[in-house]
Amino acid sequence: MQYDTTKDEKLVPKIESTIDFLMQSIEYSDSDHAYLVERKSDEIKLGGNAIAIVTLSTYAAVFDSDRYDKLIAALANSVLDMQEEDGSYYHVLSFPDFQRKERDRIVYYDGEATFALARAYSITKDSRYLEAAEKALDYFIKNDYTRFLRPLDSVCGKRGHNPRPEGTLSEFRT
Repeated sequence: MQYDTTKDEKLVPKIESTIDFLMQSIEYSDSDHAYLVERKSDEIKLGGNAIAIVTLSTYAAVFDSDRYDKLIAALANSVLDMQEEDGSYYHVLSFPDFQRKERDRIVYYDGEATFALARAYSITKDSRYLEAAEKALDYFIKNDYTRFLRPLDSVCGKRGHNPRPEGTLSEFRT
């Protein structure tokens, strides 16, 4: 975020209006689960939820704000629901019924979701998000995701989103 570097107050209204625009696409399936909906296709994409979490958690960190903490948690809960037992993710749901639509769409969604869960943990301290990120990285390692050259997988492991130096996130730093 440019504001983080420059502290240019003229950027604040633009940042806030961008988040307001993002908020227009948020829908809840219940009080604990929020989704970013792509209105043109009536779809919920794993990557969309992930980017919303990263955006809001960056805002929280830069502005030292808890304004969006509940929404970050609700979005992260939805990412948890899109994660399979083996650590992989389900990529696309339909809206408005929140039904599974497409198992795999874009390989980058997995890295985005894992990074987002680590960011959600950094804001909420809810260990479920960290454990899910570690489970995803275990899946990536077992399934040789390095062949996809996906930057967010390694960013998640390298960028200080690793409160457990002995865990999977450390192993993925290579």
